[in-house]
Amino acid sequence: MRTRIFSLIPARGGSERLPRKNIRDFCGKPLISYTIEKCKKFSDSVWVSSDDEEILNVADFYCSIPLKRPKEISGPNSTPGEYLQHFFENVNVKYKDIVVLCQPTSPLLELRYYVLGI
Repeated sequence: MRTRIFSLIPARGGSERLPRKNIRDFCGKPLISYTIEKCKKFSDSVWVSSDDEEILNVADFYCSIPLKRPKEISGPNSTPGEYLQHFFENVNVKYKDIVVLCQPTSPLLELRYYVLGI
């Protein structure tokens, strides 16, 4: 069985300091699109977890997989454990697979990754 790499980008719709920040225009594209594109370079699949339909539509447009997240785990106090658990309950992740959690609001982040033989 081959190890697969999943990228999970959590992007809730209700930002308090900068409303709609995940899909705001940044140099001609939605902010989240930069993270999606970078994750596609090393992942077998890129998932965007959100409670917001507009964010999920943007995710779909940029060829990632939208995962509708319940409102009760999408608030300002939601933890990574909650949306990771939701991801594992809804996606067929196997024992040897790798899940990379990626922030949606870091368009200038340079990803460096290393694949180690096991």
